[in-house]
Amino acid sequence: MPTRLAGILIVLGSMVLPAQKIVGRVEGVVIDVYTNQLIAKARVKLTPDNLDPLYTFSDEQGHFLFATLPALGGFRLQAERPGYSTVWENARPVVVTGRDPTKEDATKPPNVIRLFAYAAISGRITDATGAPVAQASVRVFRRRPGSTERAVPEPNTGGSEPANDLGEYRIAFLIPGTYYIQAFPRAQNSVDHATYFPATLDESDAQGLQVSEGQQASADIQILRLKGVRVTGIVTAPATPLEAGRKREHWVTLRRVADREYPQNDRLSSHVMQSGFAFENVLPGRYIMTAVTEEGPETSRSQEDRRPVFGTRTEITIPSHDVAGLQVEVQPLPEIAGKLVSGEGCSPSAKIYAENTTMWTSADNASDGSFALSKIYPGRVTLTVHAIKAPGFDVGTMRLNNVELKDGTFDYPVPPGSKLEIEVTCRPRNQ
Repeated sequence: MPTRLAGILIVLGSMVLPAQKIVGRVEGVVIDVYTNQLIAKARVKLTPDNLDPLYTFSDEQGHFLFATLPALGGFRLQAERPGYSTVWENARPVVVTGRDPTKEDATKPPNVIRLFAYAAISGRITDATGAPVAQASVRVFRRRPGSTERAVPEPNTGGSEPANDLGEYRIAFLIPGTYYIQAFPRAQNSVDHATYFPATLDESDAQGLQVSEGQQASADIQILRLKGVRVTGIVTAPATPLEAGRKREHWVTLRRVADREYPQNDRLSSHVMQSGFAFENVLPGRYIMTAVTEEGPETSRSQEDRRPVFGTRTEITIPSHDVAGLQVEVQPLPEIAGKLVSGEGCSPSAKIYAENTTMWTSADNASDGSFALSKIYPGRVTLTVHAIKAPGFDVGTMRLNNVELKDGTFDYPVPPGSKLEIEVTCRPRNQ
């Protein structure tokens, strides 16, 4: 008997015990970004780099825990709860990231996932008779903080939705702020016109709707029905030679002055035929008239193959009666000479872009900083500068004819001989 026991003891002593498995944990809280209150019952998703997603819920104190986790590499954390939305920054949803929990210090601060209770604006769109406008397009604009300008929405600051068959709409996932609502009729260029809440055609007269976090606001809009006038005319261009195999076409655009920053609002465009151009149902008021002559291959219909050669841009007033025989004279579009003015030891190679609502053009600067912009479409132009070769590159003041440009924007065409000046500075790589 003692011999048997000894044998058993010898066998057990020779067994190799498995190494202890190293595990980690990921914990944190879910909070409201505006109130800092903890959010209970939020569904938390942990997405490892090398495994399928894992899920848990926050408790009544907003705390969540993923325990006994294996080595994950890195991971991402997100949360969701009905009535809440992910916080966005720089047009992207904010995602909490982390490293392998089996290698991190157990005393590290908890992960914080931020959500907000989104607001919504809903209402009903009707026509002049009170009938619902099915599939009407509804847009929401938000006033930017500290600015009087109303900008096209970004993620979680506004949006666009079609109304249903009853004319009802709802735009959700809105952050707190002041919003301006606009409804578009289904039939464009008719007697029905895009209308701002509560009942105006001009953006400057629109009434803002203040919404707070989680608020459900209401805004009904009755689309205004107004019969406009007929505007006709012809376009004349300089008689310059045209190469074989190429063609020229004229375009004329009318845009209400109040909406010149928003090309989708009350913008009428006409392709000029041999008999001229015509606009129907134009409401009385002030407009920016833009005419452009494009040149391109006869066999191509691509916009990229066409470039502007002549153009003009002027403000006109449309009266309350038909306008006939407008004569629009386009002139050669001037080239703009420019220069990058840099600090000592800074000789960046850059590309200068001139962008507007139609197209963009670009130019590279020479070794002395000079450049030239041409083939620009008439309209509001915005300049941007992208560094190609520079350790650190900052764009300073931009000037056109010694006048500082706000946000790098100006109206084109400009007087012949106009000059641009763009200040740039360079920084060491470690800054």
